[in-house]
Amino acid sequence: MRVPGEEVLLNKLLNEMDGLREDAEVLFILTTNRPDQIAPALSSRPGRIDQAIEFACQMRRVARS
Repeated sequence: MRVPGEEVLLNKLLNEMDGLREDAEVLFILTTNRPDQIAPALSSRPGRIDQAIEFACQMRRVARS
């Protein structure tokens, strides 16, 4: 399900990322709990996302009384 304005925000982010010089010292940290939903436009162009790091979710054990 798309949220109103979501596509506009994504396009703005992509334009800003594409407009940076290669030697710009800018770090984008993007987070998601739905990596399967990342827009292909975000990951398809070289230089947009150079590295992806996944942190596995650790299940908490619930103590039963």
